Amino acid sequence: MSFKKIFVYTKVVLIAILLLAVLVFLVQNRQPVTIKFFGWTILDGKPLFAYTFLMLSLGAILSRVGSRARKIINDFKQMKKEENQKQRLQDEIRKQVQAENGAVDKTEQQESNK
Repeated sequence: MSFKKIFVYTKVVLIAILLLAVLVFLVQNRQPVTIKFFGWTILDGKPLFAYTFLMLSLGAILSRVGSRARKIINDFKQMKKEENQKQRLQDEIRKQVQAENGAVDKTEQQESNK
C-alpha cells in the first residue's frame, strides 16, 4: 500500500472520529443557552446543539464556497496563462512570416534588378 493511500485513509479516519465526537457532544448538550456577541443576542434560550449544528452547517457551506471560488480563480489564472502563451506564439509566427516575406521580397528585387 502506498504512502499516499495510507495518508488518505488516516485523514478519513480522523475526520470520522472528530465527527463522532461532535455528534456525541450534540446529543449530550440539550440545555438551553443564550449567546451574546458584541451586544447581539443569538439563539436566546435555544438548545446548545442547535447552535453547534448551525455553526457546523455554516462552516461546511463557507468551506464549499471557498473551495469553489479557489477553483474558479485557478481556472481563470490557467486561462489567462494559456491566452498569453497563444498570443506569444501568434506573435512569433507573425515575425517568422514577415521575415520570410522580407527574404522573398529581397530575392524578387535582386532578380528584377538583373
